[in-house]
Amino acid sequence: MLVGKIENYGGPGMPFRRGKEKGRFLYGGSTVVVLLEKDRAALDEALFENTAQGLETPVVMGEALGTQA
Repeated sequence: MLVGKIENYGGPGMPFRRGKEKGRFLYGGSTVVVLLEKDRAALDEALFENTAQGLETPVVMGEALGTQA
């Protein structure tokens, strides 16, 4: 639970020995839902572009997502 990604050491088909560390879990992947009244905010176009391309948009606390309309 709460695993955002699995990092495998080496590459595809790389051999590894029993008992040797093969990779690690990277935590993250939090989801935040923002609910706004219609026409109350103008969101950054990059949010829509990333979504259209199937990309995530990393956001850090305090970062602006748009402007007040």
